[in-house]
Amino acid sequence: MKKSPKIIFPRACRLLKDLDEAGFRQICECMNVRELRLKNKETFVRESDPCTCIGVVATGAVQLSCQQLDGSRAVLETISENGAFGMTYVFRDAKTMGISMSAVGEAVVLLFGTDRILRPCHKVCSAHLHFLHNLLTVMSQTTFQIKRKLRILSQRTIRGRLLLFLRILAKRKQAKEFDIPFDRQELADFLCVDRSALSAELSKLRRERKVESVKNHFKLLG
Repeated sequence: MKKSPKIIFPRACRLLKDLDEAGFRQICECMNVRELRLKNKETFVRESDPCTCIGVVATGAVQLSCQQLDGSRAVLETISENGAFGMTYVFRDAKTMGISMSAVGEAVVLLFGTDRILRPCHKVCSAHLHFLHNLLTVMSQTTFQIKRKLRILSQRTIRGRLLLFLRILAKRKQAKEFDIPFDRQELADFLCVDRSALSAELSKLRRERKVESVKNHFKLLG
């Protein structure tokens, strides 16, 4: 019988920080980790799904979104390779996820069952305890990111939201020139603004020589 390939070990993921190969394999067994190989735009979690797992992006990227009252979709976050997702949704008092998750390009995702996370095996292995420590750290960092987005959305104008978003990215990357993880529609959704209005504001910023942009590549000038 042909053996199944080993689950990919995303060593750079914060959720698996300081775990060695043996510790990761122990976690996979302890938590019954599932590996999903996804096609571009393939949805693997829907808003109506129960809260049963958190995930890690082993390769590619994952986008979190939700449906708004007018039927449109709002992009909440894009999780890149080695990123973790789902923690702020599954550990709350709710029966369903309330968000959708889909692949951005081809992606490999690892899913960790929440029942196994909260109820360690009878061995109470050190790898599991280490994982829980990392989980609390990541959740704290995620809370910070949510507050940062609220800060962006608190800006009253499209210009204010866009410029603050770009300045935050520039500071994080320590460069005035960088790529953003969104196309134009996704950026509009993230900023909760109309796409055409966003494009018009971006054109003004270009004319004023405050910003240069080509597709998702930006450069801050002012």
